[in-house]
Amino acid sequence: MTAIAAATIKYGIPAVSKVGDLLFTVTNIEVPATAEEYLEGGVELLPAKLGLTDEAINGLTNVSRESAVGETATTSSLAGAIWSAPFIMKAKEVNESGKQVAEAMPCAVTIVAGKPFLRTFSIETAGIGKPFIEAKTATKAKLGLFQTTIYAFGK
Repeated sequence: MTAIAAATIKYGIPAVSKVGDLLFTVTNIEVPATAEEYLEGGVELLPAKLGLTDEAINGLTNVSRESAVGETATTSSLAGAIWSAPFIMKAKEVNESGKQVAEAMPCAVTIVAGKPFLRTFSIETAGIGKPFIEAKTATKAKLGLFQTTIYAFGK
C-alpha cells in the first residue's frame, strides 16, 4: 500500500470558464488504486492540473485581490478561492446509475503555507454528538479509486 501524494492523483480534463479576468475551473480528481493510503495533513493539489495556466489561485496570489489576515480573525490562514465537493466517494459507484454509493468520506480543501491540500474526515469512534476528525495516517484509511470534484478561481 503506497501513500497518496500530489504526483499520484489523477486529474480529469478541467471544465474552464472565464469570469471577468479570472478562470473558474471544475476538475474531477481520482486517487489511483496503487496509491491508496491517506497521510495525515492531506494531499497537495496542483493548480496547473486544475486548469489554472498561471498556477495562481485567487486569494493566495495577487490575481484580482490578495487576501490578508483580518483584524478580527482568530487564525492566520489565508482564504483561497478553491474548494471541493463535500464528499470523496468510490469512483465506480458514483458513475453507475442504480448503484448505491457504499463508501464515502467528508472532504475539504484547506490552505497550508499558501498551497491547497485536500483533506478527509471521519466520525470519531465515540460517535453521536462528536465532531468529525481528520483521518490519521495510523488508521490506514484506504482511498484507492475514490474521487471528488475540485472548484477553483484563478489564472
